[in-house]
Amino acid sequence: MLLSLYVSFRWARQGNYVLKTSAFVIMASLFSSYLGLIPFVSVLFGPFPLLSFPFYDRWDERRITLPQPYNYSDRISAYEIRFLAMAILQLVPQGPLEGSFDGGLVRVVSYRVVLLNIEIGSILHNFTYVLGTLFLFFFLANAVGALLGFLISKIQIVQKTEESSIYSLVRVVLGVAILLVGIWLSTIGEVKQTSPASQYYYDYDPYPYAFDAFAFIIFGVTWLASVLAERITKT
Repeated sequence: MLLSLYVSFRWARQGNYVLKTSAFVIMASLFSSYLGLIPFVSVLFGPFPLLSFPFYDRWDERRITLPQPYNYSDRISAYEIRFLAMAILQLVPQGPLEGSFDGGLVRVVSYRVVLLNIEIGSILHNFTYVLGTLFLFFFLANAVGALLGFLISKIQIVQKTEESSIYSLVRVVLGVAILLVGIWLSTIGEVKQTSPASQYYYDYDPYPYAFDAFAFIIFGVTWLASVLAERITKT
C-alpha cells in the first residue's frame, strides 16, 4: 500500500499515469497474494512486504478448535493477511472429521472468511478461490494507496516541498521508524500462551511477532535504500 502510494505520487504528473499505476497495482497485488501461498517461497523469503506493506499475507500450519470429544485438530494449512502485526483477514479451514491422530483429522473442504473477527462468508478449498480472495483484498488496499498518492500530489504545499530536503527527511524518518518497529518486534521473543489463540485456533507460533519483525525490517531497509538511491541519481 505504501509503495503504491509512493509510486502513484511520483507518477501523477507524468504521461500514461493511469496505465502505469494500474499495471503496478495489479502486479503488486498479484505477487503479494500468490507468493505468500507457496510454502517454500514463504519460508525462505518471508511475506514479500515491500509490495503491499503494511499489509502482507502469512502461510502457516495451525490447529483449529473442534467440538467434543476433540479439543483441537491436527495441524492443517491456514492463511491470513496481517496489518501492523495484527490479523485482519483470516481463512479458517473447515470440513468433516475423518478420525483421530494427535487431534481430530479434518478433511478441509472450505475456508471461513473472517474479516476483523467477523465471519463474512466461505470459499472452497481451492487454490484459485484462495488466490482470488487474497488478491481482491490486496488490490483494494493498493488501489486506496494509489488514490491517496494521487490526491497528495495535488496538494500545493507538497508540490513546493517535493524537491526540498524536507521531503527527503520525511521519507527517511518514515523508513527509520518502520525499521525501529521491526527491531523492537524482533526482541519480544517467546510469548507464553495461557489460552487458545482465538475462537478459531487452539494454538499458534510461540514467537508470534518474528514474521512481522521481518516484514517491518525488510521494508524499512528497502525504503531507506530507495531514498539513498534517489539522492545519488540526482547528484
